Order: sequence, then C-alpha cells, then structure tokens
Amino acid sequence: MTNKDYREYCNLLHNTIIPSTITQEEMDMILKPLNDWVDKHTPAQLYKFRECNENNINAFRNQQIWFATGAKMNDDYDAILYCDKNEILAELNSLFDINGTLIFLKALKEGDAIPERLYDLFGTKYIENAREIVKNADNKAINEMSLSIKTFMENGFKAQFPFISHTPQNVVKISSFSENICSPLMWGHYASNSSGFALAYDFREKHYNECHNCPKLGVTCITPKFNRLLPIFYADKMFEATDYARYLMQDAFTRKFLFDLRVPEPLWQKVLASITCSDIFMQTKTVFHKFNKWNYEKEWRMTVSYNSNNYPYDQTANIWKKPCALYLGRKIKDSDELILRNIAFKQKIPVFKMVIDDKSKDYRLKPIRQKNTSKQLILK
Repeated sequence: MTNKDYREYCNLLHNTIIPSTITQEEMDMILKPLNDWVDKHTPAQLYKFRECNENNINAFRNQQIWFATGAKMNDDYDAILYCDKNEILAELNSLFDINGTLIFLKALKEGDAIPERLYDLFGTKYIENAREIVKNADNKAINEMSLSIKTFMENGFKAQFPFISHTPQNVVKISSFSENICSPLMWGHYASNSSGFALAYDFREKHYNECHNCPKLGVTCITPKFNRLLPIFYADKMFEATDYARYLMQDAFTRKFLFDLRVPEPLWQKVLASITCSDIFMQTKTVFHKFNKWNYEKEWRMTVSYNSNNYPYDQTANIWKKPCALYLGRKIKDSDELILRNIAFKQKIPVFKMVIDDKSKDYRLKPIRQKNTSKQLILK
C-alpha cells in the first residue's frame, strides 16, 4: 500500500460517521466509500504467521481461521476504548444545581416548563403525576431524592467505567494478518524465531468466509458469521471515543434505573430507544487503531460477528477459509516441515520456504518456491 493510499484510507475511516438513529439503508450508503476503498486495495495475499504447535497445525489442516478478543493479544492497549472520564463526570454533575438538587425535580416543584421530549417519552399523565407528587413534597424530601439519584449515578459511574472502557477489548473477536511475508521482525516475533510457518489468504472481493454452513450450499446457518477486514490505523495517541462511551454509560445506567423502578416493558423500550450516539462506528475505529510503534507489522485486521447470545462471552471464534499458499520458516524443524508439506499437498496449495538473500543489503527474507510432489513426501 502506498503512502497516498494509506492517507486516503485514514481520512475515510475517521470521516465515516454513523449516527445511531439512521436506517440500515442510510448506513450502507455512508459505509460505501470505505467499503469501495477496501475492495480496491485489499492485497492479493495477506499472511498469518504461526508457531508450530498442535492447535495451529490442526487449524491449518481443518482450514480454520481463529479469532480471539483483544484481551488475549500481546498489545496491552489493543481495542481499549479511551474516553475523557472527567468530561462525562462533569455532564452528570451538570444535572444538579449548586445545592445538589436535581434540576428536573426542581422544575417539577416550581412549575417550570418540562422539555417536550420528556412528555413524548413518558406521556403527559406520567409527567403530571410526577409533578403533583414532587409539588406536594417538602424541600427535605426533594433533597433526599436528589441525593439518592446523585449517589446512584456516581456509584454507577464508578462501577460501569472500567466495564465500558474494556468492553471492545473483552468482546470483539479479532484475527490479524500482515501485508509483508518478507519481514524478519514478523518471522521473529510471531513464528518462533523463523521456526514456524505462515499461511497466505486471498480476501479480495470480500471472500472472507467459506463456512461449510453457508447458505450457498443449501443449508440454513443458525448463526451466520459476518466479517469486516480493514488495515490498522497507526497513531501516537489513542483514539478518543468519549461520545460512544457516554452512549454505553447512559444505556447501562438507564437499564439499571428502569429495572430498579420496575418500569413496564413498553415504556422501558421507549426510553432506551431515546438514548442516541453521534457515531456508533467509534467502536470499529477503536478496534482498528494501534500505537504507531507497531506499524512494522503492516497489519490488516479482521473481525467476526454472529447473532448469538453467547457472542459477548465467547473468547474465541473461528471461520472456515482455505489458504492459498504455505510459507515455511527458514529454521523450521524437519518433522514440522514434513507435516505441513503433507497438509499443503492434500489442499493443493503451493509451498515456499524463507531464506536470507545473500545478494541483497536489505533486511528482507526471500521466499523460494519448493517442489511438493509425492516424491518429496511420505504420504499417509
């Protein structure tokens, strides 16, 4: 990817804004420029580096790509949602006057105008009943109600903030690939000091998933899997997602508040629907954002999602995807090489082996095509 292409991508990613209030059709239109860029620039091959162990070899044998949460990655900051904690606290405090009285209760008490939005949400009867109750309450009762609500919000914020900021890291499933098969750093860090292997995949034209339960095979999948593939945006600072964190916080607060008050289900759904976010795409931007020091990886990242109640709790997931080539580390053990060659032979994919190019001054390993016929293998 050229520097110009990368800058174009970064602008598209950060300028893609999806309000929570729009329709699916509107969302598709907003995402189209970014999706078109990905369609045009997805490399012919992206590489997944692996060490030689039973799980990785079996995944190759079974043509599986595995995903894990950011919490399992080697980057402590991977997919952590950053927000301005003080800004959200200040907004919560702004709901109360200097005496600690909830401004909404004060408006009910003094007969001030109530925002039309609250009438739309709760209905005239509910608001007027609340006004009558508050109007007949003395100042001590108003202050006690205000203190109770303020304490609830403060305690809720303290409890929810760690959960909110780590939600993407603990929920979103990720699989990482690199543009560069020749990088000695990638072979050293992710393929056991060049004693492992790498698999190449062709994801062009959105060929992300070849699941055996795909509807094209005439089978209805109970939990179809959907993928998003984007290059990583590298930066010196974390991506700020304060508005998205505020949205998650408001949703969590409101659910608990409505539950505690035993609010009827129809009203519950109506109130929750009123909670909006200026850009729900902030979660995606967070997941595809990494510290600039990792830029040597030239990472493209894939996420997987599926409609299951277990999704928020699953720490791993997988899809079915056949690789298009096998690359062997230059220091791979003979026994591991033979096993991997046999798998590649059965899958009818080419095999390459990495070497040091003694004719070049560049710090780049070189892949050499290997013969991989039955004459070279002991086949089972």
